[in-house]
Amino acid sequence: MWRGSNPNAHSPVSCALQAWPEYVEGRGAIGQLAALSRDQPARAPTRLGGLALERVSDQLRTSA
Repeated sequence: MWRGSNPNAHSPVSCALQAWPEYVEGRGAIGQLAALSRDQPARAPTRLGGLALERVSDQLRTSA
């Protein structure tokens, strides 16, 4: 891969450093993904867990 005059131009570290302002400020695709990842982990398990509990309780009611 051509890297130009800077051999580290495309290293993961340099890419991360270039994307950091977007991540922090919520700009661009990286910022949107960061916002989603901040919101979803806390909400998704609760939703899924709540749905699972509702289904189990419905099954217990119908079988009893």
